[in-house]
Amino acid sequence: MTARITLGEHVRPDHRAIPDAMYADPPAAGVGLQLDEAIERGHEAFEGTTNYPTSAAGLETRRQRADRRGCRAFPASCQPN
Repeated sequence: MTARITLGEHVRPDHRAIPDAMYADPPAAGVGLQLDEAIERGHEAFEGTTNYPTSAAGLETRRQRADRRGCRAFPASCQPN
């Protein structure tokens, strides 16, 4: 979009496709329609979830927290609550 505008094209942005993000722990992001909106418009849409604590990102977060407490592995004394 930026390149097209820079080259002098008269284009209008499609604000339905602007990504959004939440800077949180765990991070979250989205773009486009909500699930119910997509289904109402006839799209084949689905929603997925993950168990964050057992995902790769969740395990890394646990390791980082353990490292801050001086633990290099996960002995019982360093297990997350």
